[in-house]
Amino acid sequence: MSDYADTSRSGDRVTDASRLIGYALQPRLLPAPHEEYRALLSRYLTETEFEATVRSVATGLDLVILDSSLAVGLVVGSTQDSVFEWKVGDYAKRAGAGRNVRDRVMHGLIHVAIAATAFPRPADLTTDGSVQRVTAAGVDRFLRATIEKMLGDTGDRDPELEAIGAIYAKLPQAGKTTDDRRLSGASTSMIAKALEFLTDQGMLNYVNDEDGGTYRTTLRFQVQVRELAGGPLFSAIIALHDDAEVA
Repeated sequence: MSDYADTSRSGDRVTDASRLIGYALQPRLLPAPHEEYRALLSRYLTETEFEATVRSVATGLDLVILDSSLAVGLVVGSTQDSVFEWKVGDYAKRAGAGRNVRDRVMHGLIHVAIAATAFPRPADLTTDGSVQRVTAAGVDRFLRATIEKMLGDTGDRDPELEAIGAIYAKLPQAGKTTDDRRLSGASTSMIAKALEFLTDQGMLNYVNDEDGGTYRTTLRFQVQVRELAGGPLFSAIIALHDDAEVA
């Protein structure tokens, strides 16, 4: 007899709700191969009282439920006050940027660019399950084309975004150290680290090493990008890139 069956009979919705959120916080875990996760998620999708309890527990943990389905699972995001929030500084340390403010800003820009490269059109975000391919070299080309358009524009410009773009434009695209390792400060190396991180978080699936690393997007990533799409940096990058393509 499964552990879930015992918990379900106890009627302790808070315990079950906490278990479900615990699964949601494991980004690479999908409901399909996991009996308890599927059962708890089915309750969330069909039982109004259980759904309310899950949302209440999530609120108490400073989490926001972004989406839910048997295909992708329970997708949660964190608020600024949550202990589960991934901060740019934390990610930058993992990526090797340490306390270098410039590199931290570049990593933030790269993550937005990956999202914009994967889903450049509104339809890509509104069609559930839209799977896109993204590569390290492709993201770099996308960013450099966008920045070239921005720096060459004689109209109204955002000084902060222009300064960030100018820094990225000066980064070497690739390179290796004397012992044949990737140059950490090269743009494609920074993008590759970001893609690897997103894969660890269940946002992408690795395909092969072509073009600096080729990946497929997941439904979980699509859901997360929907939340990002309203942000000013994402919108600005998409608008600039669209202008560059038209030109």
